[in-house]
Amino acid sequence: VAYWPYPRAPEDGVRQFGRVSEMLAHYAATIGPYPYDKLALVESSTKFGGMENASAIFFDEKRIGGDGSLESLAAHEIAHQWFGDSVTQREWHDVWLSEGFATYFCNLFFEHADGREAFLVRMRNDRDDYLKAQQKAPQAVHDPSVIELPKLLGPFTYEKCAWVLHMLRGIMGDRAFFAAVRDYYSAYRDRNAATGELRVIMERHAGQPLDWFFRQWIFERGHPVFATRWTWADGKVAVDVEQKQQGPVFRVPTVIEVRGEAGAAHRENVVIDERTERFEVTSEERPAEVVIDPDEWVLKEITQ
Repeated sequence: VAYWPYPRAPEDGVRQFGRVSEMLAHYAATIGPYPYDKLALVESSTKFGGMENASAIFFDEKRIGGDGSLESLAAHEIAHQWFGDSVTQREWHDVWLSEGFATYFCNLFFEHADGREAFLVRMRNDRDDYLKAQQKAPQAVHDPSVIELPKLLGPFTYEKCAWVLHMLRGIMGDRAFFAAVRDYYSAYRDRNAATGELRVIMERHAGQPLDWFFRQWIFERGHPVFATRWTWADGKVAVDVEQKQQGPVFRVPTVIEVRGEAGAAHRENVVIDERTERFEVTSEERPAEVVIDPDEWVLKEITQ
């Protein structure tokens, strides 16, 4: 690992980049061996915050030398050495295979280094950025009608697709998900890949078809907007769930948690896949609260 700051303040860049060696070690253990002989972190005049050139990442000179940390930016660009540089999307409309992966694996580094709550804060911020973009101008991740490259780079291919990978992890479980990531990287290292090829590998490890998942999250627009109400009688909670978003109904494997007044909670695994449907959850006491997706695995909104 080499640092190439301008001569004016060489120590600033090294300090701001933070835990680079730890990032490299974590990604190598999680994904596969680092694909190049060296990593240079270079202060430069790039117009982007960071540019993930293979083995020589360029960082904007305007961001080096201040008090702010560049650790998050470094984690994102270093993740690109695996996803984007070594495994490169075959066509621009699959650019999420670079940017979604780099965004999520950046967050995963902070989950590893700083804990689950730090990770969830980052995921919530990504969700909020996506929701703002979706409200302003809805777009599918993979949309062949978009022919200007800059319009493919933004919250749909970065933040939303970090959530796509997060949801896959939630459906598959950590063991199967990360095994699939390692297989995907191994199969396409120094090659080009497409969304369909990632899907095939994920399906193999998930032990189930995932065409529905990729169709609704990559090739269609939007996300589920849930409205819920519940009643309690005879030791059971009837939970009515409605999907209120315009457009297609989503299929969402998730959890309903019934929380009691005394703090006890009971969970039920469910698959929400109708516009309106009812689920029943056993509860010996009247619930204080009923929560969909208590562990925050699903990209969604909750409304009345």
